[in-house]
Amino acid sequence: NPGRPSEVCDGFDTDCDGALLEGESDVDGDGSFVCNGDCDDGDPLRFPGNPEVCDFIDNDCDNVVPANEVDGDGDLSPSCLDCDDANAAVYPGAPDVCDGILDNDCSGGTDAQEGDGDADSFTECAGDCDDSDGAINPNATELCDGIDNDCSGQPLASELLDSDNDGTLDCTDPDCPIWVRGSYVGGASVGTAADPFVTIAAGIAAAEAGTCPTVAVLPGTYTEQVDFGTDELRLVAEEGPAVTTIDGGGAGPVVVVDGAQTATGSLLWGFTISGGVSVLTNGYSGHGGGVYVAGASLTVQANVISGNEARFHGGGLYSDGGDMVLLDNVFAGNTADFDGGAAYIKGSDGLIEANQILGNDAGDDAGGLFLGDGSLAEVRWNVIAENVCTGVNDAGGAGWGGGLLNHSGADTDVHNNLMVGNTAEQGGAVFVYDSAPTMTNNTIYDNRATAVGEPGGLRIFQGTFLGNIVAGGVGVGVRVVGSGVGVSWQYNDVWNHTAGLYYDDQTVAGNGDLTGLNGNLSVSPQFVAATANANVGDDVLSLLSTSLLINAGSPAPGLNDANGTRNDMGAYGGPDGSWP
Repeated sequence: NPGRPSEVCDGFDTDCDGALLEGESDVDGDGSFVCNGDCDDGDPLRFPGNPEVCDFIDNDCDNVVPANEVDGDGDLSPSCLDCDDANAAVYPGAPDVCDGILDNDCSGGTDAQEGDGDADSFTECAGDCDDSDGAINPNATELCDGIDNDCSGQPLASELLDSDNDGTLDCTDPDCPIWVRGSYVGGASVGTAADPFVTIAAGIAAAEAGTCPTVAVLPGTYTEQVDFGTDELRLVAEEGPAVTTIDGGGAGPVVVVDGAQTATGSLLWGFTISGGVSVLTNGYSGHGGGVYVAGASLTVQANVISGNEARFHGGGLYSDGGDMVLLDNVFAGNTADFDGGAAYIKGSDGLIEANQILGNDAGDDAGGLFLGDGSLAEVRWNVIAENVCTGVNDAGGAGWGGGLLNHSGADTDVHNNLMVGNTAEQGGAVFVYDSAPTMTNNTIYDNRATAVGEPGGLRIFQGTFLGNIVAGGVGVGVRVVGSGVGVSWQYNDVWNHTAGLYYDDQTVAGNGDLTGLNGNLSVSPQFVAATANANVGDDVLSLLSTSLLINAGSPAPGLNDANGTRNDMGAYGGPDGSWP
């Protein structure tokens, strides 16, 4: 009331003179005022009488931050919470890494990877691939049981096959497979485990002459050209590509399959295949530096196909006229003077799954993967990264599709792939020519176009595109060519490209910026970890929990994530978003 002798620090105009004391407002709503001691009226965690907590600040406004609220090692965790404030790798919530520190996350217990759960003297950090079973560790003896007992990365090939279907696994069957060991000296070399052949060619000849279709190759480097002949054949490396190499020695393709084989009956498994050079003047017309397949189908699984050259198509692999199955291979450092640095595949209705297609090069189109001539293949769970096509051997001077080229009627199903850091003049990641693929839930990041006005992400002609992320590229993000009829572009995120998100072609109906139409967005994906132009092996392109792309893909129930929720955009969304 007007009779009050003076204003009181309580947030009210107690003397009715129309004014408060200086500092009598409570901006942060903590019930305390500057005029009665609130030392930071912008922070509700700071006011007189507030209990001190471990958060680096003076909570009780006594002008003192407790001595244990400092960060001695720069890991942003105060010493009052940090169980080792002299080590930046140790703090609450720190990742469990193999660094010899037993408790990175200050949980009070030994981190999982550093512990020896099965008491076999090996931790996960020391290579124990099953720390719940003491019989499985790097020092264990490999047994004929289909289990990777010695943690080498996979069981022996002979533990997984019964080649003659007699009920006995190859690893204990005296009749099959046919064995090859290049370092073997002595004996008659009859193809048994005790008396093996010394060349792969001899093993294949024995398979063709007998009833056992499997040639098992023991570790070593074999410098020879391998021809599957005319019969169904399984050629397997017993201990895998790290220790078993077929070197073409620069003389044509390394492996040739052209005898009308089938993908269910013929298998190439577990080799490093390198040193192949296919020239224009040999019987293979410059196709298939590493593997050449014509008029046949083949399953190619768990191989490393690297350092091969083709003077025409298919630096790593060439296939024409059969249904190829490519599973869990690495294609790296292969070159083709024209198309398909990693692989050139025509007319295949097979499966391309879980391959790493890395750092291949083509002098014309498709630095990574070329699919054409009516291929209807399914392409999923692949990493297609850092491939390049230059176009230098094209009369028009245009390189199409750094990562993937869908050519002439290749109405493929491309879903749940990562395409990262690929480069082309047109379509750094993907170029679609005269075909209508279905592309669903792919993550396309940091790809580059070298020609002005061309997309680093996708150059598309027809097809259906749902739930893809096209982010962080050089050039425009997406370009639609042709009439635009036959293109369905819905629920995609296109973000952060140097020359704009979409190419605006006035001659194409509905072309230009499609953001905001049909569920399409332009927002930061919020990847867990991604740095443009860095080593793609350091990228983690799954989405943070705060990403706006979670539950933002197609609402169609058939495209729901594996957990039943609405489709998340990108490679880890949709029914196949949980990669094996």
